[in-house]
Amino acid sequence: MALRQHLHLQCSTASGGKFWIAQIHDDPPRIAVNWGPTRSQGQTKSYDVNSMSEAFTFVSKKKKEKLAKGYYEVASSPPREPVLPTPRKQTDKTIMKDLMSGANTKDWFF
Repeated sequence: MALRQHLHLQCSTASGGKFWIAQIHDDPPRIAVNWGPTRSQGQTKSYDVNSMSEAFTFVSKKKKEKLAKGYYEVASSPPREPVLPTPRKQTDKTIMKDLMSGANTKDWFF
């Protein structure tokens, strides 16, 4: 389960403020929401959704509602595509290291 988007909102109040944090995860699509008074751990609730599109729509709608109530955005990350591992590039140095360690030589050629 990879984190795809993070949104952190805060609102100043006479008692010190409050926060609302949403995180969208994929595989399976899920939204984790954490909210409460600033300086506390707050409450957490998870929502299972049918698709990433549904998750982004849910968070966008809640963000709009919170901004209308006086919250402001502290931090966010844009939606991200899943990151795939980068294949290891073979260089003279890595080939020599593989030879010395007894690694499988079938991976040397590209």
